[in-house]
Amino acid sequence: MKTHKLLTGFIIVVLVGILGFLTAYHYFGYDLLFSNDEEQTEEVSSVEEEAETKEETVEETVTNSNARIICIGDSQTVMNNGYPTKLEDEIDLKISTFGGKELTSRDIAARLNAYPLYIKGISIPEDTSAVSIELYNNNGSTSTLLQSDSSSIPTCTIDGIEGTIKYSNGSYTFTRSSAGEAKTIEGTAHVEFTKQDINEEDIVIFLMGNYDDEDEYFSENLITFYNNIIDEYDIKNYIIIGLTTRNDSDEANEALEKEFKDHFLDFKSYLLSDGLEGIDLSDEDNEAIEDGEVPPCFLSDDINGNSTFNTLLAKQLVEKTQTLEYID
Repeated sequence: MKTHKLLTGFIIVVLVGILGFLTAYHYFGYDLLFSNDEEQTEEVSSVEEEAETKEETVEETVTNSNARIICIGDSQTVMNNGYPTKLEDEIDLKISTFGGKELTSRDIAARLNAYPLYIKGISIPEDTSAVSIELYNNNGSTSTLLQSDSSSIPTCTIDGIEGTIKYSNGSYTFTRSSAGEAKTIEGTAHVEFTKQDINEEDIVIFLMGNYDDEDEYFSENLITFYNNIIDEYDIKNYIIIGLTTRNDSDEANEALEKEFKDHFLDFKSYLLSDGLEGIDLSDEDNEAIEDGEVPPCFLSDDINGNSTFNTLLAKQLVEKTQTLEYID
């Protein structure tokens, strides 16, 4: 009788165990019941890596969405309905401009702190009255920069005093922004212009050189000023637009393409080929094309392009930004 009770108890325990196993199997499945710790660790790691990848992707997308386009140049850049205005119709990014009318590449570089200017021996008063100054180049000779479009000169700092430089009636003046301690500068002081807001993810588009003197050093100097600006702001994403109307544009464009490679946009060649499609050409236009010059149908004057010119340039810039993978 006692043996019978023990056997019955044993059978009950076995049945309960089997029932418990079947219940667990039903809810959790074979893999979770029999997987080892190493497999579970690998699965957790895989999930964590996937989460990190998603997080990195989101961060990159946010960074790209913060990118802006900054157009730097002369009249072609700051003119009404210039190519930056047309570019706004082609691309969904904030666009700003920096430069001024009829500025040389050296002048633009100076305003961006990429070409140094100095003052000598001046006394800055304690109040905000203007004081006459002379500007000097790096070699100590007097400078004639900042005369064209003086309204676009950024604020600057001279020996720790912030203010503005203006050019009018053949002379320069410096006016401090706020009253303070008077200061006499007996030696030489560097004019430090306020740096422009250019961030790492921004796309910078350059078009300079239209108003530079034509001489044997033009291409070399232009390349130097481009590189100085790029280095000053540590610019990674940029496009150099080639020249179109200068007599020495072909030679300069060849040098620019050699220096900047894929960052260079040969817009002149486009205008003289695919850009002519659908354009009603006059005899004067055809004559210019035969001479390898940009035809008058694209120009508003001897230097600057018209609305058609700027529209085509904007479209070419969009394609270039996509080719360089600056935008999708």
